[in-house]
Amino acid sequence: VALFPSQASMVFKEIALCTLMTSAFKFSLSQQSHGKSASEVMTDLLEKTTVDLLSALLNTAEITQEVRITLLDYLFMDEQDFKKQSHDSQTKASLVDVLPLFVESTTSTCGLLLARVLLFQSVMRYSSELDEVAKLAITKKLYWLLDVLTEKEVYTSVLSSQLPLSDGSGKTIIWESMFSALLLSLKTLMIILSSTPAWEELETFLLQN
Repeated sequence: VALFPSQASMVFKEIALCTLMTSAFKFSLSQQSHGKSASEVMTDLLEKTTVDLLSALLNTAEITQEVRITLLDYLFMDEQDFKKQSHDSQTKASLVDVLPLFVESTTSTCGLLLARVLLFQSVMRYSSELDEVAKLAITKKLYWLLDVLTEKEVYTSVLSSQLPLSDGSGKTIIWESMFSALLLSLKTLMIILSSTPAWEELETFLLQN
């Protein structure tokens, strides 16, 4: 990483965007009657693995906080910023360029935002595995989450959508409303942050909103 920072950053972005594609596929399948079984299988096999992969990127000591923020910005951005990024990007033989366009083409505008929300929900749920610096970076993204949830289409879908989730034991898949899943994951994040330096950032967020 130290010897080839530019190449390493590109690889990190490619891996991070793969996690978004997985989230987008899972959400899309979960909303189709014929895709529910497949979405359950994806949840069972890939939900925790996807978060573990993203956590490994965020936890590595070989990247700076600036790189962490960049990775999170790639994953958790509003639709306007996403379209601007896609428009400004030059054509390259890289997943960083291919995946956002591919995900966008296979999901609706609202669906893509919901896929990002779904991924963020999973990150919050398993945030105990993040190191202190990564927890702070994730906490700062709560402002993004709040902004996205105020979008009418997103808010309506969050209230009405049902998602497959792994239960606490990890042995059973249950269906839960997306709204309930977000609340439970946010509560989990708050408990985890209560004994970390990121708690002050969370307090500021709660007081401002």
